[in-house]
Amino acid sequence: MHLSTRVRSLTPSATSATRDRATMHGVLNLTAGELDLPTPSALVELARRAVADPANHHYGPAAGSPALRERVAHDVSRRTGVHIESGSVLITNGAKQAAYQAICALVGPGVDVLIPSPGWGTYPQMVALAAGTIVPVSTAPSFRLTVDLLERTKSPDSRVLVLISPDNPTGTTYDQNELRAIAHWAIANDIVIVADEIYREFTYVGEPTSILGAAPEVKDNLIIVDGVSKAYAMTGWRVGWLIAPPAVAAATAAMQSHTTSNVNGVSQALALAALDRPDLAERHREILRSRRMLTLQHLAAIDQVKFHEPQGAFYVFPRLRGTGPDLADRLLDEAGIGVVPGAAFGSPSHVRLSFAADEEILTTALERLARWVRQRQ
Repeated sequence: MHLSTRVRSLTPSATSATRDRATMHGVLNLTAGELDLPTPSALVELARRAVADPANHHYGPAAGSPALRERVAHDVSRRTGVHIESGSVLITNGAKQAAYQAICALVGPGVDVLIPSPGWGTYPQMVALAAGTIVPVSTAPSFRLTVDLLERTKSPDSRVLVLISPDNPTGTTYDQNELRAIAHWAIANDIVIVADEIYREFTYVGEPTSILGAAPEVKDNLIIVDGVSKAYAMTGWRVGWLIAPPAVAAATAAMQSHTTSNVNGVSQALALAALDRPDLAERHREILRSRRMLTLQHLAAIDQVKFHEPQGAFYVFPRLRGTGPDLADRLLDEAGIGVVPGAAFGSPSHVRLSFAADEEILTTALERLARWVRQRQ
């Protein structure tokens, strides 16, 4: 069977591949892009009731339930001070589908997409599927995107900028002044920002900040990607959304009507209930705050490990002096620790370590890392 050129060009998710390898017996898994916690029981009980509701047994609106779209619009309007209509909201099967449909709506042959590097490895694959051109914007060594970097990297064909804040894998967050500067640069250059805010609730330094709240004038040059997966330990329920100018939202809804159709009704009912319980997201943030401090304390005690303190998300992106791009493989095989190789994010000298794991597993893994480093000296 002959595969299309676009599909043949794809590379499998390194995160998924490493996670699968890390399930081996005795391996402590720090690869996860999700909390180790179950979905809160109060939400699961609501899901049980939603399963029994015949309204959730049939097709629903392709763009999502009107109640959930309205609630998302209300929440974003409240947080940012910018009025959002429900017609600007599309409910998707997780934030990843929202990101993909945003890229498909904006990108085609001859379109350059600016993507900070290191960065989440799926966005370049999405751009490739859309037949666009990936333009990495190197943010090393600070891991911070700036207008100067964008100005030096842009091309006449640059039309889209991907911005993840808090960032995966570096944990970088941007304050209002930084976001406002990036927004104004995008407006001046007629560039659309795809702002991935899925980790927004997990901000440990300062307050969670949306680029729309920092610069309301960017609204017409902006698509926001978000969802309930990370904040509410709901990755398996697959509910995300994008927020875009109404014409763009309508176009992506049309695309969804011809692909997946609506997100399942039970998951949408659960997402609506989750948005009524911000205390649950707050509880998860405080758990992660404690795990973050534990992780940083252990890493700081290992002289050979160099890292930037993550301000958000639940990852650290360290490098270990004297090692190469095979570090993740060596840690897996020699120390029994599963981490994601930095090459998956465009930085082979680093690895991504998730502190979303159970504290006992996290502590044991970090002790193993310290012991492995000592044995190499």
